[in-house]
Amino acid sequence: MSPAEQRPKPLSTSERRRQIEESVAVAMDRYKSEGDLMRTKTERLKALREAHQSAMSAEAAEGKTAKAPAKTSARANEKAGVTPPKAVRKTTSAAAKPAADPARKRQPAKV
Repeated sequence: MSPAEQRPKPLSTSERRRQIEESVAVAMDRYKSEGDLMRTKTERLKALREAHQSAMSAEAAEGKTAKAPAKTSARANEKAGVTPPKAVRKTTSAAAKPAADPARKRQPAKV
């Protein structure tokens, strides 16, 4: 085959117009279907949000809102049989302090 035979024939104006119309129609169909998908997704999410908000308002009306648990008192812990951990006290005894260095005595201020 010669190189002239390998090249496709140029399309006529009407054939080129028909191909363009087909590609535009395919693109429009795809655009419409993607738009429909986004619309249904948006509607579904909106319905879920509204259902959640109505459920939250119904719980609030019934007084079942989730509140932070109150701190338990020592008496409530005693009744429940729970013993809280004992607080660690700081030691201030002389044994805990390092020995003073006699060379580092404070010098009186000169007047």
